Amino acid sequence: MLINNINISQFGAKLVKKTLGTSEIIVNKELLKSISSSIILSVDEENAILQCIFLIEADTLQSLEELKSHFVKQLEVSILKFDDLDFYYPCTIQGLSNDYVGIDTTSDKHIGKIECILLSDYKYKTEISENINRLASKTINVSGNKDTPAIVEITPSISLVDLIITGLEDGPITIKNLTAGKKVIINGEDGTVLENGINKFGDTDLWEWPRLKAGSNSITVSKNSCDITIKYKPRYI
Repeated sequence: MLINNINISQFGAKLVKKTLGTSEIIVNKELLKSISSSIILSVDEENAILQCIFLIEADTLQSLEELKSHFVKQLEVSILKFDDLDFYYPCTIQGLSNDYVGIDTTSDKHIGKIECILLSDYKYKTEISENINRLASKTINVSGNKDTPAIVEITPSISLVDLIITGLEDGPITIKNLTAGKKVIINGEDGTVLENGINKFGDTDLWEWPRLKAGSNSITVSKNSCDITIKYKPRYI
């Protein structure tokens, strides 16, 4: 098992039990008496609850306490990856209990137990890359069942006054003053626009950060003189 891409064995820990919940769905609706029917006002997805039990072992009580402290620190805000699942779970800790089990008579190691409750508002799979190289359009089919942020990497082969991309938000995304060979990255995950590492947000017009919806996405590009890579992680409730 990984926590923040660190194997938990580095903390002398092993997972002994996990219980994985799914997001609670709350549908808000209003009854229209005139037609004896309801309209959906909103659909809200609450955090899923994950419960995990870990055992941690160490040679001394001192080292056990240190390992538990480092381990719990990683759990505060974490990304969990279980060995038997393809999903990654972004989590925040909600509750924790910490007990000393005793000394293992066969190994003489000190054993501690950590039980924790974590909240996760979605899960995702490994990042996928789609290329739109020197093309005017492409359809991207996204698995999962939630919208997911997209990272758009644009490398023009010639300098351009502007480039317009549609299909990554409700309106178009316009990037101005592109220089041949200089990569522009519009990052829908962290909300940045960079050209060779330098802020280029001032040359970008957008209403929303790029994202892809679950299902079919039709992407169009105003000029076919760019190599474009769109990266995303399929999300699930």
